[in-house]
Amino acid sequence: LLHVDDYSEKQLRSVVEPVWQDLSRFDSWTVLDIYLVNNILFFFDKEAATHIIDFSLEMIDSKFPHLLLLKNAFLLNSSYLSIIKNEKSDAVHRLNESVIISKKMHRYDLYLFSLIRLSIISDDLSKAQYYKDLLTKIGASNLSLAVEKEFPQLK
Repeated sequence: LLHVDDYSEKQLRSVVEPVWQDLSRFDSWTVLDIYLVNNILFFFDKEAATHIIDFSLEMIDSKFPHLLLLKNAFLLNSSYLSIIKNEKSDAVHRLNESVIISKKMHRYDLYLFSLIRLSIISDDLSKAQYYKDLLTKIGASNLSLAVEKEFPQLK
């Protein structure tokens, strides 16, 4: 993570690959392992990242069900990958699960973020814009800027 701004994508992958090689040999991970994987997830190619996400979600569900915010982070990350790969039904499934967790945890910024992605998937730009404006109104301006970066049509 120290080199995320000054290494190329290829260099970053070469740095995280040994970490993944070590972790992939274990059937069970610690909480720290799962947080680490979440932080380096996008340094892997899309297919590897999807596999890592699925394994991490299974690990959270089986060993650490109380880590709902971490599970939600993986769901949001996997929905992003599904959107990129044009796997809309998978993205919708993961985003709907994220909506439930976000409401349960009272994380309305993440709730709105999930609704924005769902609106984009269903081609409802006016609804997505409405939710983005709500993000700004509740003080989640950083997330609102992230939405604009992901979906430039919402600027």
